[in-house]
Amino acid sequence: MTSTAPRTRKELSIWLLQRTRGVLAPLTLSILMRIVGLVAGAALIGYAAHAAATALTIGTSLKTVVTVLVVIALGKAVARYLEQFFGHFVAFRALALLRTYFYRRLEPQAPAATEGRPTGDLLSRATRDIDRIEVFFAHTLGPALTAVIVPVGLVVWVGATTSWVLAAVAAVSWLIVGGIVPLLGGKAALRSAQRLRVSRGRIAQHTTDSIQGVREIVAFDYAERRRSELAELGEETHHDIAVLGRAVALRRGLNSAAMAASLGALVLVGAGLVSGGSLTVEELAMVIGLALGAMPAVTAVEEFTADLDQAFASAARVVAITETAAVTPQPTAPTTLASGERPGRVELSDVHFSYPSFTDEDERPRDPASPLEVLHGVSLTLEPGTVTALVGASGSGKSTIAQLVTRFYDPTAGTVFLDGVDLRDLDDDTFRSRVTIVGQRPYLFNASIADNLRFAAPEATEDELLRVCEQAALLETIHQLPDGLDTMVGEQGLSVSGGQRQRIAIARALLRNTDVLVLDEVTSQLDRDTESELTGTLRDLQQGRTTLIIAHRLSTVRDADAIAVVADGDIVARGTHDELMDRSDYYRSLVEQEQDAAAA
Repeated sequence: MTSTAPRTRKELSIWLLQRTRGVLAPLTLSILMRIVGLVAGAALIGYAAHAAATALTIGTSLKTVVTVLVVIALGKAVARYLEQFFGHFVAFRALALLRTYFYRRLEPQAPAATEGRPTGDLLSRATRDIDRIEVFFAHTLGPALTAVIVPVGLVVWVGATTSWVLAAVAAVSWLIVGGIVPLLGGKAALRSAQRLRVSRGRIAQHTTDSIQGVREIVAFDYAERRRSELAELGEETHHDIAVLGRAVALRRGLNSAAMAASLGALVLVGAGLVSGGSLTVEELAMVIGLALGAMPAVTAVEEFTADLDQAFASAARVVAITETAAVTPQPTAPTTLASGERPGRVELSDVHFSYPSFTDEDERPRDPASPLEVLHGVSLTLEPGTVTALVGASGSGKSTIAQLVTRFYDPTAGTVFLDGVDLRDLDDDTFRSRVTIVGQRPYLFNASIADNLRFAAPEATEDELLRVCEQAALLETIHQLPDGLDTMVGEQGLSVSGGQRQRIAIARALLRNTDVLVLDEVTSQLDRDTESELTGTLRDLQQGRTTLIIAHRLSTVRDADAIAVVADGDIVARGTHDELMDRSDYYRSLVEQEQDAAAA
């Protein structure tokens, strides 16, 4: 897998704006209102200072001053409200767009992206990291632009109407406060922010593991060690938080000093101009007021810089997922499957496969230069309407073949065909409507039995649900439950037994009613009694469709139309049970091992 995710701040900024084009109009309104509010704030202080100086020298109308100040203050308040309204609308709408985009980009990568990465870390990226990006939209773009527009506008106005000398002094002070100080310690702070986001992702994963594995933690009395591990992860964040804190303290201290120095410089230079007769006291007071009033526009740069480091670090973690190339990309020109009398022919032709791997160093998947190949030139044909079983030792490659047939992955080399069409030439909707898998640990969502069944057919009626439940030998159980189909199964289906969980998964597959069915060690997690109960159900499920069975116990597939023996990533023998017992020493040894284990 390859990734072209942006890395620099400029690239990340462009990426964020491109993914949220729909909020650019209200963002522009927010920035305009911020400009109006900041100019009004500067004007309020400047006019008040000018009025006070005038009252002390030649006198002025208090009513006029109060009226003007009230009008300016009301204008500032309205502008501030609209800025906040549009700004936060933009921020939260942008976060919604980014979360939707994150899922839309993650889904085509599954299950590789989810199986190859810690789920807690993925959850942290989808929630906390995207939340952190809110800083970019609500507290960065507007302040960054207004930190340039407002001071430049005031410098030009002060220079044109009062004194270019004072305008230059104000410009230098604003440049120091808004342009130089915020850059101090920037590289170190950014590196710390990046490490901090990674560390917090690890903490999220550790917490997820602890919650999901709480039974094992209690059973093995591992709680104290687990807390110690979490404390160590917390210590990793301490240094980076300290670096960020020192950078913020340094910049804000320097800004306070720079603001005081700029005020002193304006007073000294202005006093000289007043004594020279080129400037009045009232004009000096106004310029000082404007300089103070414009400070919020430039100090905002330092204020958002601290959080912006983490926002960009979070954005980099998000795009490392979203911009990764899909493991099973969609074809640009999908091929249509021909409708035949006997659909469902599956063929693997000289298939090689290596699982993609991930690295934690740069938060990206990598292309393994010399990956561990788990399938070596597998060729296999599943004829329409037949049952083919894959048998072999654990780790031989059986489940990998199933994942290629269901196109959870694409072969590294070779081809998998469905009715003569390369799976890579089929769009997902077409392919998924023809192939269904029931795994050894089927996932049930924390919802009702009916909701879990409707994942296969969202518009299914209750009668249709009851029909497949009956076929899956689940109907009696449904009638015994107080809420029937509306019974909640709990998180990961923990409120139902293992056999019931498998029957729900089988009923879901029946409701899907596809041409090809893959049963991946469906009964491997069940005891023999429960397995025996399900055998007839599974046999009914296979009727009229091409079925690939990954067998945990060979006794369950003796009646299969064909059995393929898998060893070390290749098919070493194939035939019926009787044929393999006659000519395959390896298959015969597997059968004898199972019989000996049963006898023991």
